[in-house]
Amino acid sequence: GFSQGSAIRLINSMYMNIEDNDSFATLDVVVLNLFKEDCCFLKNGAAATFLRHDSKIIRIEGQTLPVGVVQDIESYVGKIKITKGDYIIMMTDGVSDCFDNDEGILEDYLRESRVINPQELAENILDEALCRNDGCVSDDMSVIVAKVIKK
Repeated sequence: GFSQGSAIRLINSMYMNIEDNDSFATLDVVVLNLFKEDCCFLKNGAAATFLRHDSKIIRIEGQTLPVGVVQDIESYVGKIKITKGDYIIMMTDGVSDCFDNDEGILEDYLRESRVINPQELAENILDEALCRNDGCVSDDMSVIVAKVIKK
């Protein structure tokens, strides 16, 4: 029964009440509405999310602070249309940073990948990130891929 904004403010206030002043977290939420054929993004300090449609890559990022940093939290909220065959690709900065902090390299990698299975695509992105980081895991590394299908 909470609105998205209320939920984020509640989470933020919980982090603000923690005595450790260095307590904060990134927030990265995707809400898919398959009936309206759109996708809503809520971001606070999170790595970019990508939408892949055929060979077109759309980068979604918000320049906002993580939750737990300031009392009056503002989230990046974006909305985009989705269609059958689109991929929504989310990852932690531990993965995206392995692509030399050059957004073009990661976007090119996603554009050129011919993998159609979402699980396989997530594993390939993670493997490529590890390869680019000499096999080292220096931060948490998670990748989530969702594919829009029509039944």
